[in-house]
Amino acid sequence: MRRARNPSWYVNPAGYRILNEVEETRTKFDNKYQKIKAKTEELSIELANQKSKAEEQLHSMKPLKDIGTVIRCRFWDNHRKLIGREPCRTTEAIIAGNLAAHTGDIVTDYSLLQEGAIGDTEAFEHLYGIPHDQVSSYSSLSPLLL
Repeated sequence: MRRARNPSWYVNPAGYRILNEVEETRTKFDNKYQKIKAKTEELSIELANQKSKAEEQLHSMKPLKDIGTVIRCRFWDNHRKLIGREPCRTTEAIIAGNLAAHTGDIVTDYSLLQEGAIGDTEAFEHLYGIPHDQVSSYSSLSPLLL
């Protein structure tokens, strides 16, 4: 903390006391500012970590979204046919929806295991011929298997 000059230099003896109080206040302010600055930096790092986690989760959920979209589009086109309207999508889209609904997809199913939506690891291994805990070692085959 900086001290005011020698009190004998001031004509008004209260000047020394006032300047010391100003310096003390300034020091307290600087200390609080440094604490706030450190907390802001800490929170910025935490925010970056949370953003990274959210992006990873979004990335892992993409196969689920894609499959869900294909299946729902198939449903809507089938309903449009039932009420006498032309389907919005081609027959290929309906076939893609059927395949998505009725065939295996290791990427999507692995995502479901990671999210806890399915938990039968024995059925997973039976279906894909690989234990679920070894799937991530094949991540180079698909960037979605992380």
